[in-house]
Amino acid sequence: MLMFSKNIRCYFLLMGLSSGAYSADSLPAAPFGALQTSSNIKIISSDVEIKGKQVTGAVRVKNIEKKTSDGHFFYELPAFKWEGLSDDYFDKNFPEFALESEKNKIIPKITIKAYINNKNISNILETHGIDPLLVASADINKFPFISENNIFLEKKGIFKRAEDQYIPEWSLAIKLEWKHKFTNNEKYAFNSRYLARPGFSILNIDDDFFNKKLNTYCADLEKTHFLINKEGIKSKYFLVEEYDIPMFADVPHNTSMNYTSKQDNSNFTPLAVFQCKDNFESIKHTSPSSFIGLNARLKNIKFMLLSYSVDSEH
Repeated sequence: MLMFSKNIRCYFLLMGLSSGAYSADSLPAAPFGALQTSSNIKIISSDVEIKGKQVTGAVRVKNIEKKTSDGHFFYELPAFKWEGLSDDYFDKNFPEFALESEKNKIIPKITIKAYINNKNISNILETHGIDPLLVASADINKFPFISENNIFLEKKGIFKRAEDQYIPEWSLAIKLEWKHKFTNNEKYAFNSRYLARPGFSILNIDDDFFNKKLNTYCADLEKTHFLINKEGIKSKYFLVEEYDIPMFADVPHNTSMNYTSKQDNSNFTPLAVFQCKDNFESIKHTSPSSFIGLNARLKNIKFMLLSYSVDSEH
């Protein structure tokens, strides 16, 4: 008989039918939008550090015009909607996102638009006092109850009924914009920081799907079994987290991925990182560890973190 830790039971309850079905491309994780700039700005370099789930990007740019001019920057997040309580992650609006620069304080302009079937309904929500960010919430107590006011919104397709409450049906698009006044050929550096939203699964190592998942990241079951036996791990169930970090496609990157033996106060201990370029990296449990790779021109970084529960038994 299998006995699971409280943490593992919680993951099973949350999994439901959803498995990273967030973006239009069915990416395994919720990526923050990639940076875009005005045509007078050239990206010189970008360095990305991934420590636990925190992603920090250091970007250096310069003004290519031979005059003083404004440089415009913006992140456009992938559109999203409420996926139900079985969703892998909430807060898809990345509320903790922060921008920092040594030259000036960056306060981005945030534009939020809600859509139903490609029709902008932001004004309707505002008129009826509905928070468009409901679709980023895991708290269903915030959802409106049945009322005459909301029946009108139901007829518009903005809500659907679920017992005595309404579930939001709109998609949300968020854009963050800011600008910097550049002098002739001026260079400018800034950091962006947010938390990754990795898609996750709890998988039995004996399942064929586990092996297929390893193959996706250029790993194999034989090496994984070797590492599990080496560490003396008894559990057959493992937490699989899939990361997808957007990058610039036209500049070199130096990416360092750092992990400690415990993350986010969870009961899961990292065991190994898999990604196709470096193939296989094990995590040392006794001290923080890191590996550096992906010095290449890439559109994104995809990797899988395999963790085990320290208090699961069988």
